[in-house]
Amino acid sequence: MDIKLLNKYLSKSFNNQFEIKEKRQNLYQILLPLFYPDGDMLDIFISELEKDQFLVSDCGTTLMRLSYSFDLDTDNKIELFKRILLQQNAKFEENTGSIQLISNLDQLFNNIMQLSQIIAQVSNLKILQRKTVVSLFYDDVKKYIESYLTSFNVKNNYMPINNDQDLVVDYAFLGDKRSVYVFPVKGSSKTQNAIITILRLQQQLDSPFTSVLIHEDFECLTKAERRISMKVADKQFGDFNSFKESAEDFINRALA
Repeated sequence: MDIKLLNKYLSKSFNNQFEIKEKRQNLYQILLPLFYPDGDMLDIFISELEKDQFLVSDCGTTLMRLSYSFDLDTDNKIELFKRILLQQNAKFEENTGSIQLISNLDQLFNNIMQLSQIIAQVSNLKILQRKTVVSLFYDDVKKYIESYLTSFNVKNNYMPINNDQDLVVDYAFLGDKRSVYVFPVKGSSKTQNAIITILRLQQQLDSPFTSVLIHEDFECLTKAERRISMKVADKQFGDFNSFKESAEDFINRALA
């Protein structure tokens, strides 16, 4: 790699507000006044693939830093990550966790800035997932039940009354003496729908069951909604973490 040529080009593009550090043979770190949300400088690296063709990457540092507080452990989270890369025409090297762009010299400045945007977006995935239309709360509940509560006879989208599609239980834990019907709920509308379903099942079912609401955030409901849900449901978990902490023990006791 012609470092003098690279330095000359970047000096013009970044108005000398940068530094090049050789990390190893054919791998150079570009130090720029661009920062992660926590204030640390972005990790951007360049290596030469062939004449006038460069690989601009983060060498896996973005996902490593993200993993300290946010795991890509569900389909929806992975989909959000892939969507960011697709929108920016970036590649992902699974073996190293590296986010990459291919560039020529003329586009090097643009691609470095493009990678910095990708890093910023990926670093803020935790915030982005809260804003996305796809609710990761439901995905997290599903993943937990399918991963950690498999010892139970659990049915997803269970219809207890003759396949009545208006009365669907999100997760039914079926036992010999009674069942546990679990409804993850996010916000007022979903909570109200779950309450209506529970009330109708209480009226129409002969077999006993324990009704459970898992709230994304119980405190976001109005006082009236909280009061009604506490009156109707047999058990409530104020958030997903509360459910994870005691779900197995509670279901075992409820089915006994």
